Amino acid sequence: MSIVQCKEITKTYRQGKVDVTALHGISLEVAEGDFVTIIGTNGSGKSTLLNAVAGAFLPDTGPIKIDGRDVSRDRDYVRAKLVSRVFQNPYMGTAPDMTIAENLLMAKLRGERHYPKISLNRTQMTRFEGEVALLEMQLETRLN
Repeated sequence: MSIVQCKEITKTYRQGKVDVTALHGISLEVAEGDFVTIIGTNGSGKSTLLNAVAGAFLPDTGPIKIDGRDVSRDRDYVRAKLVSRVFQNPYMGTAPDMTIAENLLMAKLRGERHYPKISLNRTQMTRFEGEVALLEMQLETRLN
């Protein structure tokens, strides 16, 4: 079963007096365990496709399904329970005044009910260190 499925997605923007088609009949299917890389030149629609999946805007045509559920008309805050993103710009999607570990904790707790006091414990830190080590970026010792 596909975790993410897009069929014939289109998105056209109006720039002044000109219509610009950013996505034209794009289809994508991602199964559990897949590692997907989307490549293309500047302006080819890579970010637009990811923004469509995340719900930053609604596509003009075509369904977007996540885990079998049609989310095509759901806004980004509804999809936030299903989609996580890492932005190229490290200051987007994070709280830049917080540590890496604190940002990871906020992401982990997203969508969950929790008490007003949010704090990192040793178990969480050990888990984050292990998960970040898998990225092979030598950040696991710099979470704080």
